[in-house]
Amino acid sequence: MDNTPPRFRSLSLAGYGWMPADWPMVFYPDDLPESWCVSYYANEFNSILLPAEGWRKPLLEAAFWQSEVTPDFRFYLEITQQLLQGDGWVEVQAAVERYLAGQVTGLLVEADVADMLPADWQKQFPIHLLKPATVLAEMPVGADAQTGVLRTPQALTPLALRGVFEELQQSAVHRDIVLFLDVSWNTLEQIRLMQQIYGIWASA
Repeated sequence: MDNTPPRFRSLSLAGYGWMPADWPMVFYPDDLPESWCVSYYANEFNSILLPAEGWRKPLLEAAFWQSEVTPDFRFYLEITQQLLQGDGWVEVQAAVERYLAGQVTGLLVEADVADMLPADWQKQFPIHLLKPATVLAEMPVGADAQTGVLRTPQALTPLALRGVFEELQQSAVHRDIVLFLDVSWNTLEQIRLMQQIYGIWASA
């Protein structure tokens, strides 16, 4: 195990979408109305990565999400080639620009499609480049934190979790990291325990 002090000092955890993995059955109360889930999530977390494949009715969804969170809540958007070339992209773009743009903190973009983004988005939003087989994205100049995505359908062993933290330690270029999770709630709790072991702050 690498005992070198991590380059980063804080780790903020957030969801890959509103309903990652088994969170609907574990994090959200059974009797919670579906329409309350966004505000319930926002009471626990201060940011979210909106998955590229998660849009259904963009204008209605974006308007609702914006109305359910506080002004300091941060939206990140996952951008893929499939989203940019899909039939729904025009409506997604309109929904973001109409309702969410003021709270969009960054775009997590597949590295090979960054040039396909609208020119005004390339200027307006920090672009974090996602590369295959890596947890952390390439951080743009001027961003408040480095971002990453951890997705796995299986529970992580303690050894695997140490491997994740060591990868973060080796790859981090900023003192603050926002890690978006599509993992079981139990894995999230294990990550929080690892934060304590490594002495990493749980940033707000």
